Amino acid sequence: MLTGLVPNSEIQCDLFTSISKSGKEQKLMESLDRVNLRFGRRTLIPASTGIGQPWQMKQQFLSKRYTTRWDELMPVSF
Repeated sequence: MLTGLVPNSEIQCDLFTSISKSGKEQKLMESLDRVNLRFGRRTLIPASTGIGQPWQMKQQFLSKRYTTRWDELMPVSF
């Protein structure tokens, strides 16, 4: 997510991106920052970040990690 951090002066647009679109996105991010600064962190967040999920992944059927864990190697008898 943080791999695209570049100064605004060095943004390279593709053929279909207009400069005005990036200006709108900049204004949106500044507005989000101002609201979060005034009313507290994470008051407004992008929907793509999700919200706190109370669920946890079930791991009762987790496969063995034979190739990465010595203690999970299958015993072999001759």
